[in-house]
Order: sequence, then structure tokens, then C-alpha cells
Amino acid sequence: RFDEETNIYYTNILQHEGVKVISSIPGYKVHSKILLIRRKEMGKDQYYAVLGTGNFNEATAKVYTDVILFTANQAITAEVNRVFYLFEQRFLRPVFRHLIVSPFQHREFICNAIDHEIANARAGNPAWVKVKLNSLVDERVVEKIREGAREGVKFQLLIRGICVIIPTRREQKNIAIISIVDRFLEHSRLLLFCNNGQTMCYISSADWMKRNLDHRIEVSCPVFDPGHIQTLHEVFDISWNDNVKARVQDGSGKNIYRKRDEATVHRSQWELYHYFAQKK
Repeated sequence: RFDEETNIYYTNILQHEGVKVISSIPGYKVHSKILLIRRKEMGKDQYYAVLGTGNFNEATAKVYTDVILFTANQAITAEVNRVFYLFEQRFLRPVFRHLIVSPFQHREFICNAIDHEIANARAGNPAWVKVKLNSLVDERVVEKIREGAREGVKFQLLIRGICVIIPTRREQKNIAIISIVDRFLEHSRLLLFCNNGQTMCYISSADWMKRNLDHRIEVSCPVFDPGHIQTLHEVFDISWNDNVKARVQDGSGKNIYRKRDEATVHRSQWELYHYFAQKK
């Protein structure tokens, strides 16, 4: 959106070389980050998909923190194909069982997932939601978070930018909000739900804002592999434990640096660098 002249320039080049370029649906910005590859293997079509939280941009890749899933799961690739079909058919609404796609499903999915945690909390079971976003401002989602907190669901909200929730005294014990501003721009969107002990995990292109939920093409993708879920959970927890660059929303609308024991320093971006370096 900040470099439309470049977008038009490369669109013209691609079309000149015979590439089919499909424009967005009028009134709906495409903000999803998806890629679909079809490859002939043993005489049959094999599909691969890439779904991410950030743009495929060599400039921002140097300064943004994002996550990408590269998958050959045919249930996921089939639904990625349906997203592209959506552009071609100009809003003939497809059916999705795994992907969560705006402007159709996101708000309903979020509220239903929190309702599930509320039911577990009422039954005396563990119930929590961990979310990492750029912004959280959608009124209905905010009210559902407040409802969940009042019912005993624990919320850890890692919101880098705008967050309109100021928890009441009753809500404060169950809603914790921090923001991290450091060398790299925190840009990944991670959604983790307790789900009665069977963690439900998604990566997403969407912030929880009205424009993202109602007026953009956004995609949230489930992560099924237990190892990947564990990795993303650990990434969230490392970020959450930051006590160098993390600011805490203190309940009065102020954002103050998290207090720490000088002997224990956790700078999450530095720790995540070493975390992934050790995985190579």
C-alpha cells in the first residue's frame, strides 16, 4: 500500500511476459500472504503452499519478525487454491474447513474459540488464550475477551501497536498486556488456545481490527504438527518473558517498562536469535 507505483510497474512487466495477474476485488485489500505451487510428480499434480504473517519482500524481511509455514498438506493446499479461486470468481464465496479467511470467518472464529475457553473455565478446566498481534481494536472481539476474563479465562496479549483494552480491576487478574519495541519490528501474528489441553495454534496475516476482519482478504492457517506447535509456543513464551524491551499496560492506560531483577536479563529478540541458531 506504500509503494503502488512499484506494484504497477512490476504488474506491467509480468503481464508483458505472459504472466496472468489478477487484480484485487474492488473495496477489499488483499493482505493475506500466500503462495501455491503446482508440480508434476510421477505424472500427478502435487501441490505445495506457503502461508505467512509477513510480505514476500526482501527489504522488510531484514527488519521485520515474521513466520512462514511451507506445507504439502493437501487439505491446506486445496484451500489455498480456493482463496485464489475467490479472486478469479469475484467473490463467489468458497467453503473453508481449515483456513480462516476474511471477510468471511475471522470474527466468528475468534469469538467461538474464546467461548470454548469460557466453557472450559466454567467446568473448572484450564482455559487460556495467548495472542501476538500488531493491533487489537475490534469492539466485538474486545468485549468477548473481557467476557472471557470475567469467566476465568487467562489472556496473555502481546500487542506491539494499538490495543484499546484497559482492563477493569475485576479483569486485571486474567488479562495481561505487553508490547515489545526493539531492533526488529515485531510483525508476526500467533494465536494459541488451550483447547482443553490440546493446544490449537494458528499463524495469521490479520490483526484484530475491523478493517482486517471485514474489509480485507486475510488468511489464518492452522498448525497441525506437534513439533511446530511447541516451537511457536516457545517463541511466544520467550517474547512474553522479555524484561528489557517489554512495556506493560498497567491498567491506567500507561505503558511502562517491565521491572526486573538486574541479575536476570531476558531480551527476547536476542534470545530468539540464539534459539533458532541452535536449531540449525
